[in-house]
Amino acid sequence: MRQKICVVLVDRANYGRMKPVMECLRDDSRFDMTLICAGAMLLERFGKAVDVVRADGFTVHHTIYTEVEGSTPTTMVASMGLALSQFSSIFAAQHAEFVLLIGDRYQAMAAAIAAVYQNKCLIHIQGGEVSGSIDESTRHAITKLAHYHFPATDRAGRFIVQMGERAETVFPLGCPVADVIAKVADTVPASLSLKSGVGKPLDFSADYVLALFHPVTTEYQSAAKEMQNLLEALADLAKP
Repeated sequence: MRQKICVVLVDRANYGRMKPVMECLRDDSRFDMTLICAGAMLLERFGKAVDVVRADGFTVHHTIYTEVEGSTPTTMVASMGLALSQFSSIFAAQHAEFVLLIGDRYQAMAAAIAAVYQNKCLIHIQGGEVSGSIDESTRHAITKLAHYHFPATDRAGRFIVQMGERAETVFPLGCPVADVIAKVADTVPASLSLKSGVGKPLDFSADYVLALFHPVTTEYQSAAKEMQNLLEALADLAKP
């Protein structure tokens, strides 16, 4: 008998990390995978990542529009309420035994609550990490709701056990995105050039700086100033 598992994607980063797992589930005859795309996955201003998922050969069985405009803590809570209601209806209708999700987004929290309150077995990838802000609280809350845990590191796995989860349910096997990196690492030439985006072309064979900025979710008012500070610091480095 095939095990029915529902995979939940709520933003672009979800898909980048979950893709190798989804490929395994899709290609394994022991599983019947249902895919839900929700939240930012569906929005044009975030790149409409659901189209990428479909282009990669996956069937998207359900789409859930949850995002209330405003990008404030209040609209985040409202969006979570919408997501909770819609995830609940879908889980009730599809009869999947397992729900698989990743990370710490508030939409994922809604999916987790809807799943466990309907007696679904919840599987969580990348719990146990420490980052601060509301994201960490959400991640730990999903951990306490989940039945099985796949953290990215041994350290994160120890934190999950310290939170009271049984060690035999914790499998620190690494972040799935490592499989994506390994797959493309040998095919990316040293002379790689960007095909899209803004700014001057980059020479990847010379020294350059890769800078990432993650605003604090609950301090959205200061994000513009923080970004300005980062750009000024990068300008002082005088490197691409």
